[in-house]
Amino acid sequence: MEQLLQTFVTLFIVIDPIGIATIFMAMTHGVSKTFQKKMALRGTLTVSAILFIFFFLFRRICIGNGNDWLLNNGKGWGVFIVMQH
Repeated sequence: MEQLLQTFVTLFIVIDPIGIATIFMAMTHGVSKTFQKKMALRGTLTVSAILFIFFFLFRRICIGNGNDWLLNNGKGWGVFIVMQH
């Protein structure tokens, strides 16, 4: 349960829905509701695809092949701590 909460908080911070909502409102001010819905759907699908691609490919390429130079910069600091687990 703790890991689920930690993952949710991490994704919430990365996606930043509160900040994106204000940008979306400013960009779609004065356009039709239909166009707003299309833009929201397109943006959601694009961001979801990017997150999935980075999650699965980065983990497979870097961790699966033993290349941990991106995860560990030589000083013992994990750049992507979440990905190491």
